[in-house]
Amino acid sequence: MVGETVSAYSFSQKNQVKTLASAVYVKTPSGGQIELDPQHLYQRLLLMGVGDILLSELLGYELCSLPATLFDNYMRMRTGDKAELIHHLVKLVPESVVSTLPTTGLRYVIDGGGLLHKFAWPKNSTYAEICTLYVRHVSSSYANATVVFDGYHGPSTKDEAHRRRSSNDVGGTVSVTKEMRLTMSKKAFLGNSSNKQALIYLLADEMGRAGIHVEHGTRKCRLQDYLSEGLCVCLRKYSSCCCRRL
Repeated sequence: MVGETVSAYSFSQKNQVKTLASAVYVKTPSGGQIELDPQHLYQRLLLMGVGDILLSELLGYELCSLPATLFDNYMRMRTGDKAELIHHLVKLVPESVVSTLPTTGLRYVIDGGGLLHKFAWPKNSTYAEICTLYVRHVSSSYANATVVFDGYHGPSTKDEAHRRRSSNDVGGTVSVTKEMRLTMSKKAFLGNSSNKQALIYLLADEMGRAGIHVEHGTRKCRLQDYLSEGLCVCLRKYSSCCCRRL
């Protein structure tokens, strides 16, 4: 360093000054990384310098632009643990309620979105043949069923889950008619919301012809919607809810 000009000398990395802008990530006890907003940290330090607020109180809140508990480092919403949620909900239902349900007069409310992912689609099959798979399954497995489909007409709270599920494998928009054949993978087809909605309309029409009641919604149907129609909904560890008339 002695005898060298300022422009010619460079400090080693360990001796270089680190600014707040370089503190982009912090390590977690588990070894992961959480994104840090330097501006938030700077604002907290300013408040500590001009007031009597303790540092522990200032740093008791997240320093991220978005809550790390809800979003990951790529700004994608984290997925919820539905299996764990159902496990706790089932515990809240007394065994006496489940065991005393009648065996006749039951109505099964089936999640149409989950039903679409239940079967593998044969290659080069027509959309009529694909619909037949679902119609045959519902007709043979449920005596009195109502299939409820989400609406895919615009932005919704499930868009992030749909993007994560498709993993950028989104097929082109195609014409969905009975005689047309599937020319892409099931994942790519369902990744396109237009294709998915067109198949839902075709499937709903085929189910209606088979005597299966179908409901469409522009949002996720709530249990209150069925309770208002006189249906009692119970919690089950299955892909469909078992309901009965009051």
